[in-house]
Amino acid sequence: MPKINLFVYRVFFVAAMLFATSHCTMAQLTCDGSDENGNFSIVIDTIATNIGIVTDLSGADTNLTGYNTYQLFLQCESSNDLLQAVFGDSSKPVTIETSTVFYQAELGSAIEPNPSVFAFMPQVQYDSFVTIGLETSAVNSNGESPTQIAEDSDVNPINGAFEDGQDLIINSFTGSSWYIADAEQASNCAAGDDLRVLFAQVTTDGDINGDIQFQVYRNGTQNSANCLRPYLQINPLNQAGCTETAACNFDPSAFIDDGSCDFCSCADTSIVNSVSFPSDSVPGYFLDSELIANHDTTGLTELEGMKTYRLYVATAEPNDTLTAVYGNDQTPLDIQSTSTFFHSSLGGVTPNSIQTLFYDFDPAL
Repeated sequence: MPKINLFVYRVFFVAAMLFATSHCTMAQLTCDGSDENGNFSIVIDTIATNIGIVTDLSGADTNLTGYNTYQLFLQCESSNDLLQAVFGDSSKPVTIETSTVFYQAELGSAIEPNPSVFAFMPQVQYDSFVTIGLETSAVNSNGESPTQIAEDSDVNPINGAFEDGQDLIINSFTGSSWYIADAEQASNCAAGDDLRVLFAQVTTDGDINGDIQFQVYRNGTQNSANCLRPYLQINPLNQAGCTETAACNFDPSAFIDDGSCDFCSCADTSIVNSVSFPSDSVPGYFLDSELIANHDTTGLTELEGMKTYRLYVATAEPNDTLTAVYGNDQTPLDIQSTSTFFHSSLGGVTPNSIQTLFYDFDPAL
């Protein structure tokens, strides 16, 4: 095997390691582009809070009380931006740290999990992992490519410390990386319509922070002319805002609720009512009524003066299942209006009775 000067390509050392195992050229695996950050940023989404007890198919419990699950995204400039790699070394350390520990599921891995295990071990969906654009294992038919890892064998910061629940710290001279060799051919590398590429998921009961170096290609083309290496900070304190989804000023990018939520000034969508169940045996459960359309503004003359609401039951646990809505003489069910309820002649009692093909012909549906 021909020798490769690793020093020349130390800034992205996986290039040398991959040269012998792939058909990619060095130009595809190294970047002579700019170190500027451009308009790229890191966005954190909270996808589960205070997860609680998770019971698997065998009856074994995993206690994730107080744990939250966060997904970390690179916010890109354009839909055709490509995230090829996250990499670090002693000159540009990469860190994802917590003030406590990261949850690592027994059947999880350092990269995206296999969804086939979720049914009998649901705790695996909360596993902490690194990735390039994937929440679960790659689907080849969707043009996806699995994330690969190349790391300093003396340190193993990804498959070693991080997979053991410790901080992910890449700061050795050799460095480590997770990446997709051919970003142009992997649909999961592209920013897409939401301009985001997932690069990690972490579950912890602590506070997170860190620094990340990315290798990005603009214009959907993997070459040096389009290459950029943003070096960005994971800083949840910079992402404070309203985290209540029912609020008028809900901010999906907010990581910390700063108390600014506004439920009163929405034009066409607002929380109308929240009612607690009278029984103390079901704390944490309540009813939400959401205004989804004010027909004074929708232009539907048949519905002028009316409003459309949706009713929800909010549950205390993420795995709760609603199986029925019922009433009897002991527990009456009562939904009232001060006027009348609108029923289209082409509608139905349940969504299954409604033919969606009529939507284009009867806008009052």
